[in-house]
Amino acid sequence: MRGPELRYAPAIVELTGRLKVEDHLGAPGYGETPARDEKLRLPILILASPVTVQQDTARDKNNITTAGVSEIQLNMAAPEEQYLQLVGRVVVAKGLLFHAFTAHHYRDIVMVVRKLTVR
Repeated sequence: MRGPELRYAPAIVELTGRLKVEDHLGAPGYGETPARDEKLRLPILILASPVTVQQDTARDKNNITTAGVSEIQLNMAAPEEQYLQLVGRVVVAKGLLFHAFTAHHYRDIVMVVRKLTVR
């Protein structure tokens, strides 16, 4: 199922979903050295229905179409305390989408959040 088609940045998109937080291990070993690895808490938006993020042929990093996206990793400037109180609630995230390109990206699609509100 492809779902509605969205565009990568610079397009600004709004997505509605339920917010969850996942714990992951980061640098230096990303799970290979748990005692030394950074402890990460990642906000994830669970979409009510899957979407497709259409490739952007003008940019190398986003030159891939990703269909059936049901979870998006959120990259937020807000302190953790501000979004932790929203876990389990339906929220609207407004921001820019890009395709994962580093080890800190745990979903195929990441959103740089400009605004997060409760629905």
